[in-house]
Amino acid sequence: MPPGFVPEIVISSSASKLTLQAPPGIIRWTLDGDSCSVDQTWLLVPEGGSPGGGGLGSAGCPWAPHLSIGARGTLGGNGALFSVIGGRVLPPTGVQIRVELANNAEMTVEPYDAMWLVIVQRCGDYEGTAIRSVELLGADNSVIERKVVEPDEIDLHGRRPWPPC
Repeated sequence: MPPGFVPEIVISSSASKLTLQAPPGIIRWTLDGDSCSVDQTWLLVPEGGSPGGGGLGSAGCPWAPHLSIGARGTLGGNGALFSVIGGRVLPPTGVQIRVELANNAEMTVEPYDAMWLVIVQRCGDYEGTAIRSVELLGADNSVIERKVVEPDEIDLHGRRPWPPC
């Protein structure tokens, strides 16, 4: 799986849950709209891989005036390392969310039932695929709100929290 944004398709959405596949047919991701927890389930396990999934978050999914980031973290497995970011938006329709990486790559997604989720594969370009900002865009592509995302944590010895891929 190449580094960068992972293509995604929405499977279902409701006021309390957003489910997508990213990449389609390979991994299912579910964002809980109440807790902002994210669950990952491998649908197609690579040869020699593990069917195990994982999860992160659950600090709550707050409603902010415009852009809320409640789900953020890193999940790894089967030779991939993913950064996950998501949350809620107001207004819930007529807007888009744009995520920018350190290498200036951008991905724009639409919210579903006011929720959004973006997955980034980090292996192969760990530094360049760090999430740097999230913007809420109006119907005319004007920036309603922009949030800068703090760089990935490092430990006391200056190392990344995850081993290289």
